[in-house]
Amino acid sequence: MLKSIAGPISLQGVFVELTSKPFMPIADQIELLASRGIDIPNVDFARQWLDAVGYYRLSGYWFVYRQSTDRSSHLYDKFVPGTTFEDVAALYEFDRKLRILILDGIERVEVGFRSKMSHILGELNPLAHEDASLFRANKKWRTSHGRTSKNSFNYLTWKQRILAKVDRSSNKNSALIHHIQNRNSVFPIWLLLDFADFSDLSHLFDGLLEPQQKSLLGACGLQVDFKGIGFAERNPFGAWFQQLSLLRNYCAHHCRIWNIHFVAASSARLRRTRGLETLPGQSEKLYGALTMLIHLVEQMSPGSKWRERVRDLIIEDFSALPHRHLREMGFPANWADTHLWQ
Repeated sequence: MLKSIAGPISLQGVFVELTSKPFMPIADQIELLASRGIDIPNVDFARQWLDAVGYYRLSGYWFVYRQSTDRSSHLYDKFVPGTTFEDVAALYEFDRKLRILILDGIERVEVGFRSKMSHILGELNPLAHEDASLFRANKKWRTSHGRTSKNSFNYLTWKQRILAKVDRSSNKNSALIHHIQNRNSVFPIWLLLDFADFSDLSHLFDGLLEPQQKSLLGACGLQVDFKGIGFAERNPFGAWFQQLSLLRNYCAHHCRIWNIHFVAASSARLRRTRGLETLPGQSEKLYGALTMLIHLVEQMSPGSKWRERVRDLIIEDFSALPHRHLREMGFPANWADTHLWQ
């Protein structure tokens, strides 16, 4: 039975009763899971996980072990026979380790993008951020349906956001203090970009003019087909940049990532790049993002073992999980034999 937690409130003039599921002690949580078919051979192990991680958070990992009906995608409360609490914990551990690896890879890519953007814009003008002619100022991209994209670039908004970050650090960052005291608070573009996060860099990429976009992508080893892209259309790599930015945020906030779905990023104009031939046409699962990350890490941090660490984790940890399949992450059957993953 639902239990009221706040009493009646008014929503648009209509009084409603706020309700919530009742609180359940860990011992009752274990009993409920067992009644639904999860095998719990070690009660102390389950109690430790439920105490340290929480029932709600773990439910995102045992959800995929629930039985489905024959006629729809509806899931029963009962679990697939043979599911153990240890299986759920192992899936959680795989996801946690993968998040840590992805953050490591994205750090290399983020720092590399920032450096390359600094070189490209700094060569044009050390104060590039003060020159609106270097950007697609306030441009709005058209979608395939003729609508305005949510990812449209606004030069002034982007500039104000970065300057606000700089201002918040102006009394504790030695480089900023030096420029305030000795350079009349004139900050070069490479100093400002050091305060840009991956989302800021993603938006800035959308705002670069085509020659600078081509230079940046070329420096990242990406061969992009620009033919037929109009001035008001988004660069085909922009959606990938956005996808990696979202993935970074998911990992930084400890969200479940192994079976998430992104807004699809198109690969059609990127397949001339060696190693990216296996990307799905519209990539919306983790396989595409990992493949793109591997390529970028190889360019930004040559000689690193990041690819091998990701591949080994998938083969040794995920593939050993019962009732799970790599296609849930979008992996094709021959993924381990492709050039990039070798």
